Amino acid sequence: MKKFLILLLCSLSCLSGHAQDNTDDLLIRISGVVRDQFTREKMIDVSVSVPGTNIGTITNEDGVFSLKLKSRPAYIELSSIGYKTSKVRLTKDIEELKISMTPSTMVLKELVVYSGQADKLIRAALDKRKENNVQTTELHTSFYRETIEKGSRFIDVSEAILSTYKAGYNMGIGQDKVKVVQGRHLMSQRGKDTLAVKVMGGPTMPIILDAVKNEDIIFNSTDMPCYKFEMEEAVTINDQPQFVISFSPTTLQPWALYYGKVYLDKQTLAFTRIELQLDMRDQAKATRHMLFRKPNALRFRPRELSTVINYKNGRISYMKNTFRFNCDWKKRLFAYNYTCISEMVVTDVEENYKGPKIMNKEKFGERESFYDAVQYFSDPNFWGDYNIIEPTESLEKAVNKLKKVK
Repeated sequence: MKKFLILLLCSLSCLSGHAQDNTDDLLIRISGVVRDQFTREKMIDVSVSVPGTNIGTITNEDGVFSLKLKSRPAYIELSSIGYKTSKVRLTKDIEELKISMTPSTMVLKELVVYSGQADKLIRAALDKRKENNVQTTELHTSFYRETIEKGSRFIDVSEAILSTYKAGYNMGIGQDKVKVVQGRHLMSQRGKDTLAVKVMGGPTMPIILDAVKNEDIIFNSTDMPCYKFEMEEAVTINDQPQFVISFSPTTLQPWALYYGKVYLDKQTLAFTRIELQLDMRDQAKATRHMLFRKPNALRFRPRELSTVINYKNGRISYMKNTFRFNCDWKKRLFAYNYTCISEMVVTDVEENYKGPKIMNKEKFGERESFYDAVQYFSDPNFWGDYNIIEPTESLEKAVNKLKKVK
């Protein structure tokens, strides 16, 4: 089974860079906060899009989103698992939107028909990929972010705009390539923060982890028999009822397997969401899966490796990877907890793309480190007219701290 996430442990080195002015005074900014209508809790990872376009983003951990557009649309649309899709009319008088989303509960009577045959639903969905997924070449613009926390404190933030050449789903991932359009890197200057994590091939993860397109992840003839598939309670996504199928390992393999869930559109059997969590019961297997290299004196203990992949309109739209592990040095008293999160959202799609491919000299490689590829920029208008995931309040504070050089 192919490894899809590799970590590299190393020492930090200071980076320097320059500011870039990329402002556009003609852009219209639409922002707001999204809450549950009844609990009033802020909602994270809500998909926010402009109907009739391929422009979108998601809400951050504070429930906040922001869109930069060249013209004001009549509506924006918001969707999330288990909630009714919200269409919000826009007016010139409202700058900061306050949006409430209503939970949607439903029961699929047909569930009993598929009881005990969840694996057959998965196989049927795989057979319908040509019908349900995009089969033409596209160019995706995405925002990508990697953060590293030591304990409860951010020690590194790396961000970039990506351009991804995406061949049709019937072509596999062999022709898919990604390049970094522009990026920035902010890091801790504390001497004690000398241990960092490099995610090798970080920006290529949306290609490698596209589990619907890349069968090497889990949906292949070797791995499928290793799992037990079961039906779970149905939910709705984009007002469409979804089959929810959980899976768990049933056999022992030389490599670590996964626990997870698959969400399938009830009408079309299109994949809408996949959740994966590496089996951590065998620490040696988990370590081999996660770790590429480390200093000899360092002890590595894996805690979590999880992935969430969302699909919309037959293509990947959002991905989030979470790594958690402990590290300690031999002959030292204390161990440290580290969390590394990488997140990608597709903010724009050029359909039926006929332009040039990404050249090999431009593409980001699976064995490259995003950590090393981007430079430090301090200009607040650095992103210009590109849409991004808004930073959370805690991340914003962390960035301000990381800018202060001791």
